[in-house]
Parts: sequence; structure tokens; C-alpha cells
Amino acid sequence: MKLLILLIFTLFTLPIFGQLPKDWTGVYSGKMYILAENFKPDSVDLRITIEEKTLDSLWKFNMYYKSAKYPDVEKDYLIVYSKTKDRFYLDEQNGIIIDVTFLNNTLYEFYEVDNQFYAVTFKKTKEGLNFEIIGSSTNPSSETKSQPDQNNIVYNVFSLKPSFVQSAILKIKQNVE
Repeated sequence: MKLLILLIFTLFTLPIFGQLPKDWTGVYSGKMYILAENFKPDSVDLRITIEEKTLDSLWKFNMYYKSAKYPDVEKDYLIVYSKTKDRFYLDEQNGIIIDVTFLNNTLYEFYEVDNQFYAVTFKKTKEGLNFEIIGSSTNPSSETKSQPDQNNIVYNVFSLKPSFVQSAILKIKQNVE
């Protein structure tokens, strides 16, 4: 049974390790919505351009935020696949490197900055790219305990209350070859 599960997992994951599919490259744009506790909901225009720079190992992510209320912001990132380490990472090109997981046509990042956790996803869809950031304090907002299980083990659960969400459903505007 274990061999069957391993075989199924391997068959479904082989095409995704070591590369982003070609259909990820392109220019995506749309509205990013910003929601936070005790703040009025807001939005900005967002454009993400993804270009393959080195076959199956290096992609440039350009993110451009535009708003009538705030100064424009442009960020250039690199997504790198390290064949020697068999992993993806995001290079912010300023000394910051973040591990990235690529599963189910989605890039996942999870990191901490200044006592704040960030969970980030980029999910490729037929129509475009869904982008989301969820933030939470690293300090638990509550703690609860389970009832003892059949082995008399009690589980402590520390809850981290999300404090903000930024999300965008971006439509593909053009493919980049």
C-alpha cells in the first residue's frame, strides 16, 4: 500500500518539480483588494509580469502597484530553481532569500518579518493568476487544549488571528515568450 501511495504521489508531482510550466509566463493585471481590521477596505491596481530568464531555473517576477492615493511601487524579484538543492526560492535581490514550494500549480511562501507572519500564494488558473497575502502577529491570540485522546495525549493549539489580507484575481493580458 505504501508503495502504491508513493507511486501515485510521484506520478502526480514529477511534472511540477524543477520548473514552472511555460503557461506561467505572461503579463497579468487587475485590482488588488486590501482588507485589515479597523481600516477601511482599499484597493490598488496590480500588474505582475513573469518572464523566464534561464530555461527551467530562473524567472523574473515584476510587480507593479499603481494607485491614485499612494506613490507607485515597483518590485523586481527572481524565482530560482536550484538543481543542486532541488528547491525553489524567491530572491528579493536585496539580500533576502525566501524558500518557495511549488505544488498544484501554486507557489507558496511562508515567512516572518518583525514579529509578523506572512503566507503568500500565487496560483495559476486558466484565466490568469490569483495572488494573496495573509498576515498575522507571531504572538498567539489564544490557546486552547484538546480533550485527552485514546493515548491520554492532550494537544495545545495556539491560534494566530490574521490581521490583514491582500488579494487579487489577475487576468492574463499577454503571454511572454
